[in-house]
Amino acid sequence: MNEVFVSILKTSKAIQDFLKQFLREFSLTTTEFAVLEVLYEHGKQTVHEIAGNVYLAAGSMTYVIDKLVEKGYVMRSDCKEDRRVVHVEMAAEGQRLMNEIYPSYKKAIKVLFEEVTESEMNSTASALAKIEFKTK
Repeated sequence: MNEVFVSILKTSKAIQDFLKQFLREFSLTTTEFAVLEVLYEHGKQTVHEIAGNVYLAAGSMTYVIDKLVEKGYVMRSDCKEDRRVVHVEMAAEGQRLMNEIYPSYKKAIKVLFEEVTESEMNSTASALAKIEFKTK
């Protein structure tokens, strides 16, 4: 059991390092990329929705979104119905960047899994979901 736990930790770190290296060329952090990915795949979102999709507290998102606004990748807009709600959407420059990055990102992820069978992926996903459930 301990061997599996250590393997999960090592694999998680290796994947994070792989992603950091991939994103370094584009001057993005993994969290910034995660936000851009959510907006790229799902369109305009509230800060709360983005936070839920990238598994961060909504309060932590302010800094990340500020950085993406500074870089010209996203835009904020206030919700007309509820002033407490802020929407975030992809700016043209963010869309251009993701159009450039995303196909390479998907290819890189595919390479990581090329030696893993569909059955192994399903078993691993199922086991990890059970472990994640126990942590809550």
